Amino acid sequence: MKFDENKISKRYEEAKRVSFLYDNKIICVLWKEGVEISKEDAEHTMRYSLENYNTDSKLYPTYVDLTYISGMSRDAREVFQNSNTGTSSALALVVASTFSRVMGNIFTSMNQSGIPIKLFTDRVLAIEWLNEFVH
Repeated sequence: MKFDENKISKRYEEAKRVSFLYDNKIICVLWKEGVEISKEDAEHTMRYSLENYNTDSKLYPTYVDLTYISGMSRDAREVFQNSNTGTSSALALVVASTFSRVMGNIFTSMNQSGIPIKLFTDRVLAIEWLNEFVH
């Protein structure tokens, strides 16, 4: 899936990820190839989202592409599991590798955030599902 550049705002790029607001209604986080997501990465991501996308106290559905990561620490998973209620109304995790699927299934099975979380291998279906949570 290619995102329409005309619908991207508040774009932020760093060494490990790119994030942006898509069509003014979905937060997108795309982790770069080979990244091992640490607790610090997770904390930084959540803090950035709160400070830059949730400035109007509105919760946005969030698209997270984990397709190319090499791994995620247990501490990072805990940060994400415990923080999503403050930033997201729903969470779509996009994965491709067997490793990412295992991690995603663990993440979704331990969901204590109270928000809908769903695992996808198809980016378009993930965005379509998130559109159901746009308010």
